[in-house]
Amino acid sequence: MAYSRPLGITIIAGLMGLFAFLGLCGSLAGLGFAPFAVFGEGGLGAMFSAGFSSLFGLVLSLGGLFVAWGLWTLQPWAFWATVIIEVLNLLNGGLAFSGGLRGAICGVNIIPLLILAYLFLDKDVRRAFRT
Repeated sequence: MAYSRPLGITIIAGLMGLFAFLGLCGSLAGLGFAPFAVFGEGGLGAMFSAGFSSLFGLVLSLGGLFVAWGLWTLQPWAFWATVIIEVLNLLNGGLAFSGGLRGAICGVNIIPLLILAYLFLDKDVRRAFRT
């Protein structure tokens, strides 16, 4: 039996897709594939570091688009991929929290916690993903 996509999953998939698209644009700009790409000074080491960072961001953005598609189409693997991504976001937010309380209050840890709570506590989500 096919289940309809819960509204929360639609919102999460849309936001993940939007952020992945923005990350993709930023990564491509960092690699020099956009007219607004800026190359700063700093020598070969800085260029390599910026290039590696942009390439890593490109891979993460493409993965984010793939997971957003999986959520949109209710692929069972997308549930667990989102859980992994949000746990990594929590860990990253923990690093930001160590820099001060302001980052944590501004939502660094709150959004991943809300997404994880929604994924695990809403029975319609578990039923829709058949997990």
